[in-house]
Amino acid sequence: MLQNSNTADYIVIGSGVGGLSSACILKDYGKVLMLEKLHRYGGTSYTFRRGEFELPAGPLGFSYPDYVNSMFERLNIGRMVFRRKSYQIIAGKINFVIPDSFEKLSKILERIFPEENMEKAVNELKKVSSEVKGKFVWREKLCRVNEQRLKNGALKSISCDMDMVDYSVSAQEYFSSFLRDENAVNLVSSLGFKKSEQSLGAASIMWDIFCESGIWYPEIGIKGIMDSLFKKIGSKGFSFVKNMEVKKIRQEEDGFVVSCERDYFSRKVVSNIDPAFLFEIVDADMRKKLEPLYNKTHGASVLTVYAFSDNAAIPFESTHGLYYPFMDEKNEADDNRFYYREVEITVLNRLESVRYGRDVVILRIPVSYEEFVCKTKEEYYQLKSELSKELLEVVAPLIGERFTILDCATPLTYEWWGGRYSGSVAGLRWDDGYAECLVETPVENLYLAGIYAFSIPFIGGFPSSLFSGILAGELAVDENES
Repeated sequence: MLQNSNTADYIVIGSGVGGLSSACILKDYGKVLMLEKLHRYGGTSYTFRRGEFELPAGPLGFSYPDYVNSMFERLNIGRMVFRRKSYQIIAGKINFVIPDSFEKLSKILERIFPEENMEKAVNELKKVSSEVKGKFVWREKLCRVNEQRLKNGALKSISCDMDMVDYSVSAQEYFSSFLRDENAVNLVSSLGFKKSEQSLGAASIMWDIFCESGIWYPEIGIKGIMDSLFKKIGSKGFSFVKNMEVKKIRQEEDGFVVSCERDYFSRKVVSNIDPAFLFEIVDADMRKKLEPLYNKTHGASVLTVYAFSDNAAIPFESTHGLYYPFMDEKNEADDNRFYYREVEITVLNRLESVRYGRDVVILRIPVSYEEFVCKTKEEYYQLKSELSKELLEVVAPLIGERFTILDCATPLTYEWWGGRYSGSVAGLRWDDGYAECLVETPVENLYLAGIYAFSIPFIGGFPSSLFSGILAGELAVDENES
């Protein structure tokens, strides 16, 4: 056992949304120590400044605000006001705003693909999403989160022992069985025009998030939510140690020794870091038990470019556009490396809580981690500059050329600032039929929180992370303490 000043009842590693929400629970049951490698809390769910602009580092909204508000009630934060965001698909002649119901979506897709049975495809998406939404596999049972009971606690909201239908079949394979048009198959399988490895269950949830349930933005912003969580934890019995990266964790008979610049001891640990990184810092015995988590396949990463213009003419009214350069007849940049990829264009000043006198856009495009591995810092920064310019060039036929680059984030950025293995931004790969709950690890008294605590963010990235933190906190509390 270490000196008393270096001991805590609970250690939380990482201060993302999962770590903060778990600390909100644990603070009522003992001394909590939170270790954070950055100079602040929040991870990528925060902002950074470039000149006059305050820019979001990560999420640009989230789904299922009713779930989120129920969890805020559980944490005694209070309910918040949200505004729904809009998404527009811009792919040559295919150009439409994603509607707010599956019925409207069906009519739109029937007009675009009159030779295809899009009514059946959308009905299947609706049916499967209603079956999968709010469900996850835990302790070898299919469980559902009850939104109304969630305000009383994560554990109290969970009901189990439901019938489990296999929705792990590839969405691409499933829809190809009755749709012939490749664009139609790709669109319903992935909400895009590239082939996807997503399961039918994951694809259906994704469509529900974008269409029926919607993606929402809090009036106080994502940073405002993180500030509220941190403030709610308070200072009594809570210590926040920043600039403190965990190097090693070893398990002892009565708890864990967490090594940074100094050693800390606790009976229980909640990890808000990627399981792949956790696997690398635990001792050999824990590593063997955690190997199934390490072997999970991570999802893709992105290149994000922030830019502004004093007089842009952005030709869509939605807050977000999903643009496909290779389907745009006016786009002749077929020698651009991003020509055959999907570009998400966010008009930042259209979000409710953001007011600028200029047009500020955030461009995101799927990339691989390997594209950014360089031998020197100079090579890396040169590559960042070149690719940022290329990304602006490939969207210029749509939004114009009058943009000035503010900054960009690469997979290496998300790996360092967000603790995301290989810079993955959407968690693990979405090929399970149902989300698998990984909060309760094979190592006793070690819990996961955050986006990697579920194999699929079953209620969206931010809400799933928030839920995982609450669940981890409740599980970490001894029964006789609660």
